[in-house]
This record gives sequence, structure tokens and C-alpha cells, in this order.
Amino acid sequence: MDSCEVLQELAREVRQGTLQILAAAQTAWLTRTPSHTSNHILWHAGHALWLQDVMCVQPLSGQSELPARWSERFGMNSYPASTSVWPDRADVEQLLEAQLQRMLKLLADVSPSQLSQPARNLDGRGPAV
Repeated sequence: MDSCEVLQELAREVRQGTLQILAAAQTAWLTRTPSHTSNHILWHAGHALWLQDVMCVQPLSGQSELPARWSERFGMNSYPASTSVWPDRADVEQLLEAQLQRMLKLLADVSPSQLSQPARNLDGRGPAV
């Protein structure tokens, strides 16, 4: 198994786990914040989308593929307690599934030499160039 195949399998396993947890959560739990925390299940799912966009999609495609303002809601310096409007579970599930297919395609098309290069702009502030 080459590096791209390992990364594809890892993406599948992690994403399927995320989707299972999101699907199993009762609706009331999606935005429930446990004591002494500010992140809930829906935020974690949205953050997973943001993280994979920053660490995989942007470096390999050259651009973010998330909805506008996603980083403000789910990015590294987001503050979930200050947000009251969240996307629906179905919308987040659809984005998670679509992003997985996009990552699998990007990883299938990347050359070993591209994969061995350090990624640039992994700060989540803008697309890799």
C-alpha cells in the first residue's frame, strides 16, 4: 500500500466514525455544550470539515471548498459560544460525505513527489498557493 492509499484509508475510517457519531446523536445533543466547555457535537463535525479543508483540500487543490464564513464558525480561532445559528445536521452530513469523496479523488491524483513536499499555508487563513 503506497502513501496515498494509506491516507485514503485513514480519511475513510476517520470520516465514517465522524458520520456515525453525528448520525447517532439525539437532536437535542447536537448543540448541547457540556459543563466547562464551549464545543458541541455539531461544532466538532464542522471543525472536522474545516480541518480537512485546510490540511488536504486546499494544499492539493489550491482553494477552499467550504461554504462562505465556515472558518469563522468552525475554524481554529472560532468561538462557538458566540454563535447561535448552526447548520442542520443533514447539511453537515452532506458536506462531510462530499468532502470525503473530494479528498479521495485529490489523493488518488497526487503524485508521490507532490505528496512528499511540505504543504504551505496550513494556518487556515487562506488557500495554499
